[in-house]
Amino acid sequence: MKERTYNGRRIYFKAYEVAEMVDVKTVTVYDWCTKGKIPCVKVGGSVRIPIERFLNWLEDHTMEPK
Repeated sequence: MKERTYNGRRIYFKAYEVAEMVDVKTVTVYDWCTKGKIPCVKVGGSVRIPIERFLNWLEDHTMEPK
């Protein structure tokens, strides 16, 4: 799958990139996508995570330190 861009900017993360950001295994990211826990797009056999939607989701699901 060719990397999608809009105005020269990437619009999707790959599953392994999300896994690295949140320090989990890639298989966990695929599991979250399957269960609808994170925003994702499936095209054929590929899973892509929309960057802006994921960053908004991450912000909404990040706990503030006590």
